[in-house]
Amino acid sequence: MAHRTGQGSRPAPGGAPARGLRVAPAEDPDPVPPDAAITVEHTFGTLTLPRAPARVVTLTTRDTDTALALGIVPVGIHTVYPFETGVGPWSQDLLGAAQPEVWHGREFSYEAIAALRPDVILNANGDDDAAVHERLAGIAPTVGLPRGQVPFGASLDSSTTLVAQALGKPEAGRKLVDDLNGHLGAVAAEHPRFGELTATYLDIHTSGMIAYPDDHVVNQVLAGLGFRMTAGSAGITGASQQVSPERLGDYAADVIVAYPFDRTLAEVEQQVPTLAALDAARNGRVFPLDDLAFSASSVLSLRYGIDRLVPEIARSLGEAA
Repeated sequence: MAHRTGQGSRPAPGGAPARGLRVAPAEDPDPVPPDAAITVEHTFGTLTLPRAPARVVTLTTRDTDTALALGIVPVGIHTVYPFETGVGPWSQDLLGAAQPEVWHGREFSYEAIAALRPDVILNANGDDDAAVHERLAGIAPTVGLPRGQVPFGASLDSSTTLVAQALGKPEAGRKLVDDLNGHLGAVAAEHPRFGELTATYLDIHTSGMIAYPDDHVVNQVLAGLGFRMTAGSAGITGASQQVSPERLGDYAADVIVAYPFDRTLAEVEQQVPTLAALDAARNGRVFPLDDLAFSASSVLSLRYGIDRLVPEIARSLGEAA
């Protein structure tokens, strides 16, 4: 039997695959002893593992990236993205020659997961469906959504540190988050002009546009780079806001990062003439995302995405990339 997840609403974008990000797994200066029990708290209660898990199945791309960043190669990977090996280019080197079983699409099979005899199932960036969690927990101990987090939208900090705790590497998990934040700060220091400008993120579907509040992952990255948030994003009280073409000006910014859903910027501007009329568009400062790095929103993918996006923004400002 299969379960349909809520992650797969975003299709694969166009564009050539980028080069791999060469990183080394994070080491924990004080890992949990291999035979010591591990206890974690998540949405569905308290989970105790008898020892650090060896056979790991990951059900979201962020959880896969986190495990790999901690030096753990999953035996099974579920992804809603079209990664042939189960991972994005930012994680390919960490996967190495390993060939885990990979499941694609919006459904995953309980039977296939069970056949791998996992020690733990990681679904920390998944949903809060108690029935699904119960079914998974019947196969193996399952790490669910961190407490207080949004289904399929847990904060990077909460899910990364929770997975690290479950894998017996809590300090290494904390370091992954700290290192990403440190990288953001270093990039911001290299580009002080970013602090003089506003920036925002938009999803631009063929059926409409969606703006996001300041705590959305891409807006958080933009803020970490030094950009100021807009009054429009600050005024969004829910998880997102539908934006009509006539009201797009309310969400204007000096820099706009957009997910175009398999379309070029020219095609998007043809569909939404009010976008083309914005100062950001006239100044060449609308940046369509051509990969899934920000969608995956892991400690690995975000650094990869940042290092591709920032040179484009810097060049638009006449700065050295």
